[in-house]
Amino acid sequence: RLHYSTDFEGSIYGNTLNDTFDIAGKPRRIGPSSDIGAHEWQLTPDQNGVLYVKKGANGFGSSWNDATSELAEGIYYMNMCDKGRLNSSEPNPILHGVNEIWVSAGTYKPQFGNVIEDDRFGPDDLIYFDGYDPTSPRAEFFFPTNTKIFGGFPNTGNPVKADRNWKTNPTILSGDLNNNDTSTGFGSNLVLENRTDNSYNIFVMSGDAGVSVLDGLQFKGGNASINESMMLDNNLYDGTSSFYSGVGGAGKIKIYSGSMDIVNCVFKENFAIGNSSDQKGGGALFIDTYQSSINIVNTLFESNKSNQQGGALDLGDVYSDLKIINSTLTGNLSNTQGGAIALNTNTQTVYLQNSIVFGNVSTIANTQSFTTAVPTTTFIRQNNLIEGSSLTTNGNINATGVLLANLFKSVDRTNADYLQLTNNAVAKNAGNNSLYLATFPTSD
Repeated sequence: RLHYSTDFEGSIYGNTLNDTFDIAGKPRRIGPSSDIGAHEWQLTPDQNGVLYVKKGANGFGSSWNDATSELAEGIYYMNMCDKGRLNSSEPNPILHGVNEIWVSAGTYKPQFGNVIEDDRFGPDDLIYFDGYDPTSPRAEFFFPTNTKIFGGFPNTGNPVKADRNWKTNPTILSGDLNNNDTSTGFGSNLVLENRTDNSYNIFVMSGDAGVSVLDGLQFKGGNASINESMMLDNNLYDGTSSFYSGVGGAGKIKIYSGSMDIVNCVFKENFAIGNSSDQKGGGALFIDTYQSSINIVNTLFESNKSNQQGGALDLGDVYSDLKIINSTLTGNLSNTQGGAIALNTNTQTVYLQNSIVFGNVSTIANTQSFTTAVPTTTFIRQNNLIEGSSLTTNGNINATGVLLANLFKSVDRTNADYLQLTNNAVAKNAGNNSLYLATFPTSD
């Protein structure tokens, strides 16, 4: 396994091994050291293109009995096969053959530093991983095109998709690299401590998303607390533009084509310091899209915090449709505006459907749910319960007089009934099934 130091010039251009492929043209895996000999140990998906990940395993990924132990290794393998050329004389990208990654219950952490892009060899937008260092805050999951990750599998037996249960088999992608996070409170009382050594972002998706899916995963402990830039992996920006820094504690998404579905996921206890010059934030996610689509479905955003706008979500430049369906945003905190969601003036059509936006907090009055900025096009709200809103058209529920205590059985995260709807909650049976089925007509 190769080890790149954080000295980019030294490690890539002369001080260590500078060929990331073995004699068979397969990727050398980055880690504490390379394998001995001409051939590197390889991950191997099954005949259907499924790569299996199970904590504590030590295999090639071809089955549950042969699972690999770390999600980070699978993601790295995909990136190196498709994009990881170190110079223009190396072979064309090798197809990794991974159609889906199935991940069993457990906690998985990033192990590779953030991505550096360099065009000194030509216009190919070359990708480098800035070091194997599972203790570095710069470690992140860099999702390549067509990433499909399914969590919630039990860690025993040979489960299939029908056996998934993301509640009883939590699959956690964590930025808590040193296992020392503490979290207390809810909304205005939210306190996130011991985060200085956490990953700045748990994941990044940029460029062409292809058809990407994150399903049955929990994202917690991201800490976008420093101004770290990352060059984009696509020709549109030609290596000259970078993400906003200090945004999207759990994830930063900037895609210019393809689609991304975030389904059955939980984003909790993530933090973004925000970008003060542009007021960008997003405690959980920061999203920019161009000619692409994102669906967020059956997903919970709770107890995330941003020092700028968007306690949970900051929808930056969204130049394509984005849907939030059957989701709950609660207990999130913004130290400016948009306790739950930041909507920006460059936002195209955003659909909020069958969702609860309640119990979020901001320091600017009357922005506990959304920012004051009005999108230049439309913000379509259908069959929602939104704190601070008396809207009743399109199936929305007048939230006037509704209290948090009337909505959820408990907001104490140690309680078994945490965020479960009360028996008499106004949100019960208030959804419109056709809104969900229009986006997801069949299940897996």
